[in-house]
Amino acid sequence: MSASQAYWHYVFWLEFAGVIFLVIGLITVRRQLACKLEALPILGRVFVPVALAVFGTEHLDSAKFIMQLVPTWMPARLFWAYFVGFALIAAAISIVLMKYVSLSAPLLGTMLFLFVLLIHIPNVVATPHDRFRWAVTVRDLVFSAGAWALAGN
Repeated sequence: MSASQAYWHYVFWLEFAGVIFLVIGLITVRRQLACKLEALPILGRVFVPVALAVFGTEHLDSAKFIMQLVPTWMPARLFWAYFVGFALIAAAISIVLMKYVSLSAPLLGTMLFLFVLLIHIPNVVATPHDRFRWAVTVRDLVFSAGAWALAGN
């Protein structure tokens, strides 16, 4: 497979997962929206699973690359890349269908917070002037807080 074909294969599956979850989410909230502006926050349970599905699909499709981001002190690094991919997709399914959210949301929040503690903070400490590492740390910390907020809702 050429580099161009590999790139489009990669992009296709990420976009495909995002579109599928967007459609499922919009179908599941269509009655609650009913064209009312006050109902717009309900779209959070559509848009968040789309992002989770795309990130999860990326972990599955690019597991060998993602594996390199797993700390070297962790055993079975490829396993963790796949595990996180399936966990993100499972959380997306749970949230988009609003099934078992009281279980999936705190687990998602805990997983993301563990990323912050075990991966991102050590990276920020090692390279404190790297804006990208700070952005990813804050992103996962906010996603974690959002998942816990969803669990408490």
